[in-house]
Amino acid sequence: MAHITEEQIRKYYRHELEQADEIALLHHVAQCEYCAGKLAAGLPESQVLSVPRGLRTEILEQADRIPGRRQRQREYYRYCTRVALGMCMALGLMVSVNFMDNSAWQRVASWKNAVTEFSTQRERTASSDEAARKQQYEKEQSKRLQEQKEKQRKYLEQRKQERTEPDSRRGAEKWFDQFK
Repeated sequence: MAHITEEQIRKYYRHELEQADEIALLHHVAQCEYCAGKLAAGLPESQVLSVPRGLRTEILEQADRIPGRRQRQREYYRYCTRVALGMCMALGLMVSVNFMDNSAWQRVASWKNAVTEFSTQRERTASSDEAARKQQYEKEQSKRLQEQKEKQRKYLEQRKQERTEPDSRRGAEKWFDQFK
């Protein structure tokens, strides 16, 4: 395709070109720098973005605020000093903890021993209480068992005696004996 004409540029910006012509124009502009410049120069004022007022002064002010070599070096040394002080403080804490009086740790250990001793004593007391309760329960059970055996023996004797007595005794007298 040959270079684009002024008429094609005007039609392009007014959106009067056919789709096929517009595609061909854009392909040519993508490959030809001369036509790309011509198309950009023909851009109407309404489509050009304007730069806000004061942009240039803002950019220059920000450029002045960019730190120089000395300022960057000063910030670097401040950072290194802070890191070194932090490391020294951490090292000092580690050393002081190792050399401090161990009485606090000994107190903690003695408290731990006291708690352990108390819990074992409590367990012993609980187990002895449990053993006493178990022994009491076994005594009660053996006592009940003896009472049952005694009742059973008496019942069997009574039944045996009733069988040996004459039949008259079993009848009316027994019935009256209930109410005595």
